[in-house]
Amino acid sequence: MKDAFYGIDVGSISTKGVILDEDNNILARDYLMTEGNPIKAVK
Repeated sequence: MKDAFYGIDVGSISTKGVILDEDNNILARDYLMTEGNPIKAVK
């Protein structure tokens, strides 16, 4: 099994997340509108 890494960028307008494997291949990604409430959106 390969290692995977999760990155997240939380902002007041949007939040972006990505999961990469150890070869920097994107396994999953998501873009979410936080609508001014980033804590609630990330939960």
